[in-house]
Amino acid sequence: WLGVLHGWELTGSRVYWEKARAYADALYHHQRQPRDGRPPDGSFRQNWAEYSASESTFAGATSAWMMAILLDPMFHYWTLTGDRRIPGMVLGWVDFLDRKGLQPDGRSAYYVINCFAGEPGEQPSTLGGDMTRHNTEMAYQFAMGVYFSQDAQQRARYRERSRMLLSEVMEKDLNATPR
Repeated sequence: WLGVLHGWELTGSRVYWEKARAYADALYHHQRQPRDGRPPDGSFRQNWAEYSASESTFAGATSAWMMAILLDPMFHYWTLTGDRRIPGMVLGWVDFLDRKGLQPDGRSAYYVINCFAGEPGEQPSTLGGDMTRHNTEMAYQFAMGVYFSQDAQQRARYRERSRMLLSEVMEKDLNATPR
């Protein structure tokens, strides 16, 4: 999506602009009517077994780290268009991340978030590797929530989440990743 937006910025070609709008439309509809038919929860979920069964087989799952990648072009698109859907989409996601995406101590995200965790028969979200290495991405997602929120209590909660996540990563060498 970001590449398409840059294509439009560099060339002014309507083809790029229409593709960027199509991405925004698809995400908007996906968040509001997930293809699994279950009620929306703010996430952009998928059947994880279709994505990578070696990591998880959750019927409805998402990745906080992958969402960090998606929020970059989403925000950029908003700066170019002022699309009124984007703040609601970001806040829907950040609310979900706040409710289900962080481990109980709030110091890092789950590796794969089971959107249906807590429902009868559903397994909890998965841990994988040192997710605190992604805390800068988690923190900026909450910062986007602060930016778009009009609610003082929500902004304060997001600021605290961002502060906590950043405090856990300050002593890490983020250039020495295990991968």
